[in-house]
Amino acid sequence: GLAKIQFSELDQLGDYVDWIQTLTGADIGQGALDSTLYNGAFDRYSLGDCAGAKKGMLEYIAKFPDGIFRVPANYYAAECAFAEGDDAVALAGYEFVERSGELSFRKRTVERLASLYYASEDYENAFTYFQQVVSLVGNADEGRRARLGLMRCAKALEDVPVIMQYAESLLQDEGLPVEWRSEALLNAARSALALNDSASAKLYYTQVTAEIKGEAQAESNYYLAHFEYVQSKYEASNERIFWMIDNLPTYPQWRWKSLLLMAKNYAGLQDDFQANYTLDYIIDNAEGAIVGEAQQFKSDLTRRRAAEEAQAQISDTLEVAPTAMEELEELDQE
Repeated sequence: GLAKIQFSELDQLGDYVDWIQTLTGADIGQGALDSTLYNGAFDRYSLGDCAGAKKGMLEYIAKFPDGIFRVPANYYAAECAFAEGDDAVALAGYEFVERSGELSFRKRTVERLASLYYASEDYENAFTYFQQVVSLVGNADEGRRARLGLMRCAKALEDVPVIMQYAESLLQDEGLPVEWRSEALLNAARSALALNDSASAKLYYTQVTAEIKGEAQAESNYYLAHFEYVQSKYEASNERIFWMIDNLPTYPQWRWKSLLLMAKNYAGLQDDFQANYTLDYIIDNAEGAIVGEAQQFKSDLTRRRAAEEAQAQISDTLEVAPTAMEELEELDQE
């Protein structure tokens, strides 16, 4: 009646419901009051008045926690709260909808839950919801975003095999944006390295070198030089390091690591003068853990060379000894 219209115009339908419930003899059922309050809030939502809709939906939920429209009321309250950046209210609403099992809001709800949990750094829950998103995606772009989310959650959780799984899945997607491809390439390369899969790490770091500039290129060149060192390709490794120092000089972490690797290459080439010169340069000019690594390798190299020299002297002695014995035998025969 007139009272309902007046309360509605004042955006006070909740007060109208309270007022009706105090009247004796009022022939208005709970279902009608339930609908009145919900429809008023939904009208606000339909008009784009999210602040009013959120207020009305939350009021409805408070007055009718078991109401007919409790699921959509929670959903629309969550949508408006999400738009306003009110994450706590949004999360509570979406979680209610998810628990309800209502299918009509499911896809949007799990997408929002994945996003909210990821933003709050709850990566385990975010991963769970991103998995659900993958099973509900409606197009390729949604699938990419969900798999990207899964890769990022796995990275935050330091689950290397799963990082590798989703990084490789993304790399198979020809429509992947360049920025996401770069992220997936780096994750694939680092994961392969952590899993001691040198062949895959070399493959992905080679692609990183070709496709990504900046620090990632310095990182990839270092590891490619390292793989060459492991294969005793000392000169090729040093050539790569020289290129990196000349062309990517602004990344000190990789510069110092590469210089240490260069010293190891020189040691492999038996050029101890250059090896020690490079090590001394690191010790005198670098900072942090790399200095200790250089000092340790310098000590190890000194001990190794001393052991090699001692072994060589023993070998020389063993070669001389038979000759001396032969001379004594000849004297005895005379």
